[in-house]
Amino acid sequence: MASDLWFLSMPDKKPSAYLQNGFANAQAQISPDGKYVAYATNESGSFQIVVQTFPNSTSDKKTITAKGGTEPLWKRDGSELYYLAPDGKIMAVPLKSNPTFQAGQPYELFQTTLSPEIRPFRRRYAVSADGQQFLVAAPPKLPAATGNSPITITAIINWPATIRKK
Repeated sequence: MASDLWFLSMPDKKPSAYLQNGFANAQAQISPDGKYVAYATNESGSFQIVVQTFPNSTSDKKTITAKGGTEPLWKRDGSELYYLAPDGKIMAVPLKSNPTFQAGQPYELFQTTLSPEIRPFRRRYAVSADGQQFLVAAPPKLPAATGNSPITITAIINWPATIRKK
């Protein structure tokens, strides 16, 4: 299913088409300096992460992934781009943008239990500004011995009041 990328200019709130190419384009992220956009696209037949200039998409696309990827996120200083590989690994790609955009070789950061999927408005991980901490919304693993046993979830309500009592 094809999906286009649009952006909204502020303060005039004027919507403009960024990319309309007949392919599925999703999960777009504007770089911290506002000069580039990273997104997942199936233009090659499988989802890959690409980077293009922003807000003008007429420049050559730079393919960041070699073996597929989804959910791109920029490090706050723009020196790295993170993505989820098809095997569930969070990957990092070193970047340089002065004087021109250059991407290094992707390398593995860590394995997750996430499966690759494209959901345009869903992000299943977050990264701290310095790129040193990741928060992953991973499904819980069921114990092997229990198979499909229900999972118990404990919710603590009004926990600040409990702390103040101590």
